[in-house]
Amino acid sequence: MSNDATLFSHIVRSKLEGQEENIAVEALGYILSRSEAARKALVEMMRAGEMSVNSIARVETQISMKKGARPDLVCYDGDGAVNVLIEAKSWAELTDNQPNQYLSQLSQERQEPAAALLFVAPKIRLEALWQELCVKAKKDFELAVVSDSDPVRSASIGCDGLYLQLVSWAYLLEGIARAACEEKDDAAEADVRQLRGLTDYANPDPFAPWSPGKLEYRFARRLEGLKRLVDDAANCGESGGFLKKGNVKSGGQGGYGRLVWLGDVQFWFGIDVFAWAKFYKTPLWLRVGKGKYSQLKEVQPSLQLIDPGERYDIRIPIELPAGVVYDKMLYSVVKCLNGVARRLDPSISPDGVDAAVEKQLHSSDNRLDGFAFKSWCSEELEPECAMRLVALHGIIEEAVNCGKAAGILQQGKKKLKQQGYGWSIQLAGVEMWFGADVKAWAEHCITPLWLEFEHQEQREVAFVTDISKKVGWKHCIPIDVPTTAEHDKVLDCVVASLKNIAERFENPGPSRPATPEQSHYSE
Repeated sequence: MSNDATLFSHIVRSKLEGQEENIAVEALGYILSRSEAARKALVEMMRAGEMSVNSIARVETQISMKKGARPDLVCYDGDGAVNVLIEAKSWAELTDNQPNQYLSQLSQERQEPAAALLFVAPKIRLEALWQELCVKAKKDFELAVVSDSDPVRSASIGCDGLYLQLVSWAYLLEGIARAACEEKDDAAEADVRQLRGLTDYANPDPFAPWSPGKLEYRFARRLEGLKRLVDDAANCGESGGFLKKGNVKSGGQGGYGRLVWLGDVQFWFGIDVFAWAKFYKTPLWLRVGKGKYSQLKEVQPSLQLIDPGERYDIRIPIELPAGVVYDKMLYSVVKCLNGVARRLDPSISPDGVDAAVEKQLHSSDNRLDGFAFKSWCSEELEPECAMRLVALHGIIEEAVNCGKAAGILQQGKKKLKQQGYGWSIQLAGVEMWFGADVKAWAEHCITPLWLEFEHQEQREVAFVTDISKKVGWKHCIPIDVPTTAEHDKVLDCVVASLKNIAERFENPGPSRPATPEQSHYSE
């Protein structure tokens, strides 16, 4: 059941950024409140974890309970007693109250013996989250694991019918959709499909090594997710008093970054694909002009400084720890930045790091994007991943040069953007940007290469093609890249696509042309 492109998901993610998790909770509460079939499916699912909870008659969201407990959903049985608390998670960490205070509160609130605290989370997170829940619960309760594997992980708390359970969003929503279909509850089934489109975004596929010659769109989504890490780390440094934050600015090979001051030295901090591919297995780097090389060496001879050559800035790698949750990854990056700042200004203290990270995490409610918050595995950090993107940059340059030599395009000039590496060009007098657009690639999962047009070119784009996509407010045309071809075949294919589009601009005709063959990147 794949619903990644539902209307609900599109509207929430594009227009209500930062509220995705809360909206998912409200949507689940809405479905359970309005559909008896959905409530029955929830109860049957929990009983599969070997507990006998009463039927659920009513569900409410964000109810404040005694002692400050505020679970996402509170379920009541037919007598009005609380019998199930639901905490819906994406990638947010457990709070200090979870699960122990909720379990204690549930034990006091219930009237019937059987009751449960149910956590719902992305499937890829279940293993680590279940271990964490059990470790924390054992501090205050006698816990006996009933089932520690999918689909329903369950543990009894004490001996009086109180349970702790964990399931995936996918399993819960599939069960509700199946029950709604059997009961012919069409409204609930449609609502579940819409919500599944949103929750699927929090559940990325497990990492698998790329096949030869193939650039996966999942890689683009991971790069998009890194933007949040860059911003969060800069915000932490600013609130911690050891970093001054400047404007967002693209990197040397394209890519997202921003200006920061550490001590009295201005750096660029962000995703540096060139340095990642050539020097060290991390996507995050500090860059500084060569004039600061001596100063940096004087204050700390052991600082890892990489000099790429005469035409390039000095690079400092910011390592990403593999296999850790986002909170620990953010802490590691902020600690590295603080270390560089203290080397430049000994008066800066390391004490503000913990408080700054905690403040930033508490202010970040939205943890829906699985590609941002999923831990990075060691294979994803290898330079080979970045090398393939750099090779694509070479294809872009060659395509521009070939196009100019053949008279296909005019006025080629390199123009780096926050979303990637590319050139400003003209095809048949129409201005556009041509390059590797990571944002478009991640959002539409079609191809890494795109033509991007300003809004005033919208009419011309509509005349030449019906496969343009919206990326933000701009119109973009995908340029197909054959994934299994050799270099020369890829270059020929890209140049031929540019030529075809140029000819369409010159002779748009009375109607739109037929849609070209589907890209190799489409699923």
